Amino acid sequence: MSMSLNRGDLVRQVNEASSVVLREKGYISFVDVLLQIGKLTQDNYEAWRLGNVHCLEEVISVNLAKVNHMLRAPHKNCRNGNLRPSKTAYVSWGKGPKDP
Repeated sequence: MSMSLNRGDLVRQVNEASSVVLREKGYISFVDVLLQIGKLTQDNYEAWRLGNVHCLEEVISVNLAKVNHMLRAPHKNCRNGNLRPSKTAYVSWGKGPKDP
């Protein structure tokens, strides 16, 4: 049986993953961070983008209270690092209308 990570461990993982994503892409997207730390699989991400999963929260392998806590770390780090926040509009992949 695997032991659940506490919030401090998750924040450390988020901070490390954020650094990796920033180095690789030049920006940080929380979805990329979730993929990097293994809390979201590539298959589930693609299913979400293709519209086969209604809500991303359905396939993230950590509860929403911890996700909320995890979101604060990159936000704080970006603010402290003078990075400029911007919104990311995810639209569906595949045929048909590109729904947000």
